[in-house]
Amino acid sequence: MSCAIDTPATWDPLPDSLIDFTTQSVGSLLNCPASLAGATQPLPPLSDFIRETVCGAKLSVEILLATLVYFERFKKALPSGSVGEYGACHRIFLAGILIASKFLDDKPLTTAKLVQVVGNRWSSKEINRMERAFLNFLQFDLWVDSEEIHAFLQDNGVAMDWRGSQ
Repeated sequence: MSCAIDTPATWDPLPDSLIDFTTQSVGSLLNCPASLAGATQPLPPLSDFIRETVCGAKLSVEILLATLVYFERFKKALPSGSVGEYGACHRIFLAGILIASKFLDDKPLTTAKLVQVVGNRWSSKEINRMERAFLNFLQFDLWVDSEEIHAFLQDNGVAMDWRGSQ
């Protein structure tokens, strides 16, 4: 994956196939409109947004995979027939990566850094609200072990060697 922004040599870009799978996974959570007539600050397409955010935040494979497991849990918690508003999929993605990073990383992504990475589209206060809402849907069930990630990948037909990729 090529990043449009400068990234340090210690960060390895994530595979395009993982970014594409993440985009499909987030997009399938809710039926979110791709655009909003009269939007004062239109959002980029979800795929571009995810790619830019992953690069800007320098996310690891493990964080993205844990986030995907969280998305699966989130989807199970949603009422049947749920529909999202414009930008909901973008916000769910941000909440998921922030929570996964805070729970799993020794040096986690911060809300302030995420605000910067997304170009100040949302304030720290708004991102904190997204995080709390997502945590409530997950009922604070954040533990993800390697067996669960392996099962998730198998269940979704994703073939990749992710262990030790950090």
